[in-house]
Amino acid sequence: MQRWLFEEDFGIARRLFQELVDHYQPVGPIEKLHVEIIAECCWKMRRLQIAEGAAIKVAMRCEESSIEETEGESEDRSLLINGLFDDAEKSAGVSGYVDDALLETILAESSAEEWWKNDFLLANQKAKDLSTQRTDGCDLSRQEGMKKAPSALRRRMRAFRERSLKMEVYFDQCEDLRRQPHYAQHLLPSSDVMDNLLRYQTAVERRLYRAIAELERLQRQRLGDAVPTPATLNVNLLSADG
Repeated sequence: MQRWLFEEDFGIARRLFQELVDHYQPVGPIEKLHVEIIAECCWKMRRLQIAEGAAIKVAMRCEESSIEETEGESEDRSLLINGLFDDAEKSAGVSGYVDDALLETILAESSAEEWWKNDFLLANQKAKDLSTQRTDGCDLSRQEGMKKAPSALRRRMRAFRERSLKMEVYFDQCEDLRRQPHYAQHLLPSSDVMDNLLRYQTAVERRLYRAIAELERLQRQRLGDAVPTPATLNVNLLSADG
């Protein structure tokens, strides 16, 4: 009985072995050896189920950690986007348009569709053109340019901010859906873990059935039944020259 890991409950393993002994009633060391092999295989099958459950739990915990990290990032992103638009409003209030560097940052960080980005970009460019001196020397910064362009830009900026924040809420909801049952893709182990478990199970089952068949053959033979010897297959591979 040296086949059990120290971390496992030896009491359960001993009871399992005793139940198999009571069932098969082995006589002699050979039959007892086969009962031990059967007990070992049964224990490994139990260990296989535990390993499968552990793999599923590990995958789910990793998924939960990923979701928690994403939730923290989404809150930070909302604060970041609000801060960028606040700075953009200040920039537009001073110069009549949003600074190019700040504009690029907003476009890069926003999750809104390209249409919203292009609309805001166009409104800002118009405001910039009307708020600067034209090549003919006409300064519109104190005339209708300062009245029309900033107000249009503020409307576009307000709509663009709302859309960007709505998209952040939408992505947060998508993350929440991953917690729901129909997103529980980790109820089965991953493909690589599944392949290892199936190979392990196949090897254990092959050894288990072989030990059961041999033990039953030995017991029938001991009781006087006519039991044929196990069939053997000899395969000789001859070369083309031979």
